[in-house]
Amino acid sequence: MDTSFSKLFSITGLNKIKGINQGLIHGNMGLCILFYVSSRKLENDRLEEIADHLIEEVFENINDKTTLDFENGLCGIAWGIEQIIRNNYVEGDSDIILEGIDSQLFAYLNKERMIGFDFTKGLSGFLFYLTSRLKNYHQNPSLSSRINRELFIHCINQIDDSVTPQLNFISKDMEFNLFWRFPLVLLCLINAMQLNIYNEKIEIMLCLWIQRMETCIPRLHINRLYLAIIFFRAGMILQNSQFDTMCKLLLDSIEIMQLNKEINFNTDKIRYGYNGFFWVLKQARKIIPDNYPKMERLKLFDEEMNLVAESLKKKSQDSHSNEDLQKFDVCVGTTGILLWDILTEQLFVDVLLQNSFNR
Repeated sequence: MDTSFSKLFSITGLNKIKGINQGLIHGNMGLCILFYVSSRKLENDRLEEIADHLIEEVFENINDKTTLDFENGLCGIAWGIEQIIRNNYVEGDSDIILEGIDSQLFAYLNKERMIGFDFTKGLSGFLFYLTSRLKNYHQNPSLSSRINRELFIHCINQIDDSVTPQLNFISKDMEFNLFWRFPLVLLCLINAMQLNIYNEKIEIMLCLWIQRMETCIPRLHINRLYLAIIFFRAGMILQNSQFDTMCKLLLDSIEIMQLNKEINFNTDKIRYGYNGFFWVLKQARKIIPDNYPKMERLKLFDEEMNLVAESLKKKSQDSHSNEDLQKFDVCVGTTGILLWDILTEQLFVDVLLQNSFNR
């Protein structure tokens, strides 16, 4: 078992992580998923007991002050509950359990008109949650499914209104952020197309945006690579050469030496630091064919960075105190990478499955 994970396990086993944050990205809901998945992979009943304890903490501490967002609030918690029920970690009817959260989201989206499209606190996170909910309804339509379907359509329309005026800002972001709003909103829309509910609208949006993005190359080379991954995905799903062309354009504009300068070696936080940076490199190698521009060089660069990553990982594990470990979440350290992989697996794996099915 990974050293940092073993430390986190021992601290959690002593009930020292509880109650402060119940959310998916920074709190008990995310840790709960991590322990359920790990308990099955490692065949460890003690990890399942800890996960059971954490989900109890989540339910006991949700109140009327809990926010609705995906990062710290109800939509992220609800997405997590949907996942652990769907994967048979716990038993329950998600329609009944999540009815109140669905109603709150319906009221919020129909009332508010100035909502950002970021993943953590805005429309992309809401769409990600609604897509997950609607996946369960194909064989059992209900009143809840019809309401969430209308909310899904409304959310996509709001995303269109929110993103279109902001496209010029793609070239102005000056720091690496794994939760960067532009690639994640694209990925959430691609994921939403699996439902075949509002695909014509989504495809029109994406095709109009790609024309605007051709003149908005990100300043950071890692952000160019991040977007290239998403455009390659979009091209596979939509069978549209514009996205493939844009992917190649972004790859061709990347300078490897500049990538090296952009890595923040001062923090292991996956959201802003080198762990997130290395994750993007690995996704590019996994997803984009070797014959695309710069991929052979990026492959060599990733192999070089793997050696650096191992050294940094050991240093990070040795330096983390118990206090640091109590803050472990999707944004921090190697445990954060495990949780981020679980969170994004639904997006990346489902998109691949959809493409295989369409072929």
